[in-house]
Amino acid sequence: MKYTKISIFSMLCAGTLLSLADTAIGNKDISKVSAATEIANAFSGNKLLKENNNYIVEKYSAMGPNYYEPSVINYFNNLVNDDFLQNPFINFVATRYQEKFLAAIKPKLLQLKSKGILPSIMAAQAALESNYGTSRLAREANNLFSIKGSYNGQTYYIPTREYSPSKGYYVINGQFRKYSSWDESIQDYVDLMTANPRYHNLLFKENYKDVAHLLKQDGYATDPNYAKALIDLINMYKLYLWDNTATTVEDESIAQIKYIPNYGVLGFYIDGTSIPDSNYKFKDGTRWKTFGSVIINGEEMYNVGGGEYIPKKYTNHNDNGIITIHYQVNYGVNALRSDGTQIPGSNLTFKTGTRWKIVGVKIINGEMCYLVGNDMYIPKRYTQWGEGK
Repeated sequence: MKYTKISIFSMLCAGTLLSLADTAIGNKDISKVSAATEIANAFSGNKLLKENNNYIVEKYSAMGPNYYEPSVINYFNNLVNDDFLQNPFINFVATRYQEKFLAAIKPKLLQLKSKGILPSIMAAQAALESNYGTSRLAREANNLFSIKGSYNGQTYYIPTREYSPSKGYYVINGQFRKYSSWDESIQDYVDLMTANPRYHNLLFKENYKDVAHLLKQDGYATDPNYAKALIDLINMYKLYLWDNTATTVEDESIAQIKYIPNYGVLGFYIDGTSIPDSNYKFKDGTRWKTFGSVIINGEEMYNVGGGEYIPKKYTNHNDNGIITIHYQVNYGVNALRSDGTQIPGSNLTFKTGTRWKIVGVKIINGEMCYLVGNDMYIPKRYTQWGEGK
């Protein structure tokens, strides 16, 4: 399928019409931006592919591993055109709604910097894969990265073009993850990226150009100009300034239960006994203010008040039971033994950005420490949940 490049006149028309949608774009909900955006897309040459009057998304590995709408693919193809960003009119007509989108997602990206992916890179990818939040998936399902499947039991259906050697091209009603907000979409994307060993080589890198090229090298997208597209966007909006913002520690003041949709988990008392029927209270998706954490029954639990505690492993802060070392770039931390003594030379192993599976937890020298090896513990303050000092 071919996607055409757009004219400068079309961009001027698109810029004018997109300004009509400005006020609909908020911090977490732009579901009302549809009409002006779709008209603008038509002017910009992003004619939406339709079948039976429905949008159709399809796999487009040139820009990423997921399924994208024609308007998104068109924008990407225009962006990788060497001459596209060189025209002075592009910046003039396109920045208003695009900058509003970037401003809306910035706080969450800065918060997730502690996970090891540069905010500038995440912002550029979100902009590309959702056409600055104007794609149908972004508007109606808060899905900025066109990720298929279900999220916390929530699914959004959209006609999806598939291909097989036996059938050729055919259309199904594809399932895509539906989120309550853009923040939730970004969080899920980062969780997926950091959990995939393929992308561990780009974690905690400081240079956005290096990370852009590593994404291409790691096979995230097949277009030879993919890295250049990200870099151009980052430079265009000076997103690299976000990378210089101090790393934000993952905030544990609110814990959200992550379990099976429509089901809950048992809470506990400080003595380790479970609270009868508390699974009806601590249901999947509910959010609770926390007052620190303690160890109960050999695992970390959050104090949620009233003498009640919930296991951290059933919250959004579990991070798949993995810690990420958070210290100075290019340096490491010394692990502790259970008797509180340091393990000499272990800082060469536990370097900033490295990730380790938690196999136990213990209070050592008065602080929470995670067991990551044979009598090797990392203090919580040197992880994504601590200040790194």
